[in-house]
Formats: sequence, C-alpha cells, structure tokens
Amino acid sequence: MISLFHFAFYLLFLLLTIQHSTSFSFNYNFSDPTFDQSVLRLEGDAFLDGDIINLSRYNADDNFDHSQGRATYKQPILLWDPSTGKAANFTTSFTFALRYTVEQPGDGMTFFLLPYPSDLTDRSSQGCLGAVENCYSPNTKRKKHVLAVEFDSYMNDWDPSNSHVGIDVDSISSIVYQNITLSTNTDMRITSNITYDSGTKILTVLVYSDNNVGFGNYSLNAKVDLRSLLPSEVAIGFSGATGHARYVELHQIFNWYFNSTLEPKNISSLGSLSNILKVVIGLVTSLFIIVGFGSIIWWKKYKIRSYREVEMYEVMYNELTKQAGPKVFQYDELLVATKNFAEEQKLESPNIRLVEWVWELHGHGKILEAADDRLDGDFEAGQMECLMVVGLWCAHPDDSQRPNIKKAMDALHFESPLPLLPPQMPVPMYAAPLENISILSRSTSISSAMSTIERC
Repeated sequence: MISLFHFAFYLLFLLLTIQHSTSFSFNYNFSDPTFDQSVLRLEGDAFLDGDIINLSRYNADDNFDHSQGRATYKQPILLWDPSTGKAANFTTSFTFALRYTVEQPGDGMTFFLLPYPSDLTDRSSQGCLGAVENCYSPNTKRKKHVLAVEFDSYMNDWDPSNSHVGIDVDSISSIVYQNITLSTNTDMRITSNITYDSGTKILTVLVYSDNNVGFGNYSLNAKVDLRSLLPSEVAIGFSGATGHARYVELHQIFNWYFNSTLEPKNISSLGSLSNILKVVIGLVTSLFIIVGFGSIIWWKKYKIRSYREVEMYEVMYNELTKQAGPKVFQYDELLVATKNFAEEQKLESPNIRLVEWVWELHGHGKILEAADDRLDGDFEAGQMECLMVVGLWCAHPDDSQRPNIKKAMDALHFESPLPLLPPQMPVPMYAAPLENISILSRSTSISSAMSTIERC
C-alpha cells in the first residue's frame, strides 16, 4: 500500500512538471458575451466592435486609407521545445470577411507567425499587409523572420493577381498561391483552416465559404521547416492593412480556433491548473478503485483455495506448541478419525506401518503419494512435501536425530532448509516406548506422521 501512495504522488508530480509538453488549445467566438478581450493584444487601428474584430480603421468620420492593425494572442506560443528539439503540430481555423464600399478593395490581411514579442510598426503598412516589414525594399535585411498566410485583394508589383491566397516565407511574395475572389460588397463570410505537420514539414491551407455555395473550395500547401525559420516561442495572430483612399476595405474576424501539440511554458492560470488536478484526481481515484477491487477478488480466491491448507497449518501449529501430556478430543472427532473405532485402525495392528511406508515413498521420491486421499490433490506440493519430511524427521528412529520444536517450526515456515534424510528408514539403535501419541483429527496421514511429535 505504501508503494501505491508513492506511485500516486509520483503521478501528481509528473503531471505538474510536464505541463509544457501537453497539448494546448483555445476557441474564441467574438460574439459570445463571455469572451474576455484581455487574452488578445490589439495594435494599431484594430479594435473589438461588438461581435467582430476589425483589423483596420472603420469610422464614418475617418478616412479608411493607410490603416493597419493587428490582433495577436497575448501569450507566446511554443513552436518547438528547446530542451528536446520536438516541434509542434498545430491547427488553426477562423472565419473572416473582406468588405469594400468604394471603388476597389485593398490591400488585404494575413494570419502570421512572428518571433515573440512582436510589435506593429509603420514599416509594414499597405501592401506589406501589417505583417512583413520593409516589403517595398526587398534588399533590406529584416530583423525578424516571418511565416504568413496572406489573403491579398490588391495587385502590387510582386503579386500574381489582384485577389489570391498565398503562403509567404520571409517575404511578402508568396512561394505558392491560389487565385480566389476574396473582397466583396456582400455579407459573404470565408473560413480558412491552416494545419502544420512537423513530421513532414508541410503547411496546408484550406479556404471555403459557409454562406456562399458558389464560392468553391480551395487548397494549397508548401514545405516549410518552421523549426529552422523561427525561434521556439512565437506570436500568432492576424494583421490587415489598406492602401490609398480608393483602395480600402474592412478586415473582419468573427471567430478563432487554435490547437497545438505543445503547451506554452508559462501557462499557469488557475483554469489550467484546475484541469490538471482534475486529471490527476481522476487517475488516482481510478487507480485506487482498480487496486481495491483487485485486492478483494484476489483475497476471496486465495481464501477459498487455501482454506484447507490454512486449517491444516492451524492444527499443526496447535499440536507443535502444546505441552507434552494427555490430549483432549471430542468424541465425534475420535469417531471419524478411527472409522468408528475400527480394529484395523489401531496402531498396534501389523497392517499399519505408516511411518515406514512414508519413508519408503520418500526414498523413491514419491512422498506426495502419502497425502490423504480425501484432500483429492487440493494442496500445494511444496508445502505438503515439507510437512511430510518434517514428520519423518520428528519420527526418526534415533531420537538424538530428531529436531527440537524451534527447528521443526523453522522448517515448516521455510525459514531453514529441510533435513537430508536417508532414503531408507534407519534401524533404531535401541528400543524406546512411544509416549504421548496424539491423533490429529483432520488428516489420518498427517496424524500418523505426527504421532510422536512430542518427542521433538
């Protein structure tokens, strides 16, 4: 039972110390009145407008042009574990809309991964989509690497079209892209699912519309080694930017789901701790229940199987520890033991030489054949052999070779080795009367073997 407690406490310690290696996820619906805005970091012109996050400026009194903003998960995300080198698999899904009411849309939005912490600067406006700094100067060395999935609605010099989805690695110029009509003046909503498999290093992007059947389904993927590209802790989120007055649009996010196989190292909120403790309590409780029921079942089986053996040992112990002298037996016990006082059951009968017969079987390695037939073989062979050999030892014809009570008890409890008896019963060196012979009522064979026990 002590080892069980040790295991339970070890399990608790193990779960509490490997929090960062467990999965991590969140699911935000911005229309939910219980949504806590404090989990996000809003920069630039980004703001929470009722049940929508707007990434760019949206005010009837202001111009929409040259607006940019970011909505970032406030805590760092563990992209790969520096202690093990293991990289995370992650999945994210979000629903958004790009809407314009002027001449043409522009410029677009992204879902990005940047080194943590990351701040929005004026060097990522317009066609840089609020994510990539100095995108208009491709030869300028960037201080921070970036991975972005862009939803671009304006054609710059480096763009393949004026409306497309692309995967950007350290550049605003996409390594792969898919032409899609993104920005509209309707209420169409678009959903994107983005997954990364760290084993294959494949980033996959799916795009579809929940409320516009004619939109279609689109997919693209690229091989990207994020562990080599980015540090272990990254910032994740959305960015959006508009262009000149004639090329503006709204960048709206309605919900956001994220799941990673690695949990951030600094997750220590009461909610997270509470969930871990719930798991620990559940596991420990289940463990105790299983062990408890298992112990009960084992004990019942053991008790039933060994009932006769235990009873036999109790009789043996009582006989071995009694003082020498007359023994008292119930009449019905004597009646059963002697088969109604049958003549052939008398010890002086020439037909009964149990000790010699048992010794003969012992010499031929067949001592277990002396066991009482009424046991029907329902005994442990090692224990029965021990009992028989100790009985012969105590009935040794030479009383100087017989053990004392302590030696006999030690042998019966397997605390000392059994004696090496000769294969044939020795011839007594002198005749000695047998005294204080007692009859054990439980087994005729055991009783006869133990009849001279008081001499031990």
